[in-house]
Amino acid sequence: MSYLEGVVYDPPSSEYPPLIVIFRADGEILTARAAASVEAAESFLAEVLAEVQAKLDSELAKKDHPTER
Repeated sequence: MSYLEGVVYDPPSSEYPPLIVIFRADGEILTARAAASVEAAESFLAEVLAEVQAKLDSELAKKDHPTER
């Protein structure tokens, strides 16, 4: 199950920047940000989603294998 989804929106004209939008699974917008280019936006989005997924995986692993005392 994916907790976050992200998308890069191409601008309607060169007067506007590409937008990065990150959504929760329920569709709520968590953040939106402008980028210098579509390539920069795609790279940023991939990095953010990978970082969040790694943190979620780590938290789930801790729950599945709690440290014994």
